Amino acid sequence: MNIFQIFSKTTVEKPPEGATCLYVRTKQPSALQGWHFSAAAAAALPDSLSATGLTWIWESTRTGPPLQNVDDEINPEHRPRQLLNIDSAEVLKQDLLEKNLHGFRRFVALYGGTGDLKALESDDALREEVENFAAGKKSALAALIVQLGDVAADVIYFDDLSKDIIDDILSAIGQPKIDLAFSIPYKEMKGEDLETVMEYLSCAEHDH
Repeated sequence: MNIFQIFSKTTVEKPPEGATCLYVRTKQPSALQGWHFSAAAAAALPDSLSATGLTWIWESTRTGPPLQNVDDEINPEHRPRQLLNIDSAEVLKQDLLEKNLHGFRRFVALYGGTGDLKALESDDALREEVENFAAGKKSALAALIVQLGDVAADVIYFDDLSKDIIDDILSAIGQPKIDLAFSIPYKEMKGEDLETVMEYLSCAEHDH
């Protein structure tokens, strides 16, 4: 094997600009990154999540100064975790679409999994489930959807058993299915990998 053959086996093809990328790994969650939440997609997301049969809890944080004065009681800088249901769906839509003074959206994290998620009231309990999910261990969590809110594209982290569920969500919000994404080894993911992003979650924002 000559040096050119060696080099060709160690480089990764660069995805087209703006492409949805699937960062693949086995035994631990993969990540699908792209600009998933257009206005229409964000509006359709709550119903599509409810249709999965999973339990979803969510939280959001404004990433910069508000575009206009807001009532902190109704639209707080940080919206604490809550169960996604018919009463909270409209608030989730608003949070997904809200833009700050600089045109960036809120940071929104949606945790999907078994009904056990409803009982995770403490930060420690949720963080343990997130850490188990990230490590490929048994967890109440099956998927984590994050709108990062700034210049980075949205990311959906999912385990192998949840691939069909994520495909159903993508179809419902008008996005291409997973198999149509540009596939890259997970190790090539920079900055938005699950192990980094999980530190931005509210359950990780204090000492343990």
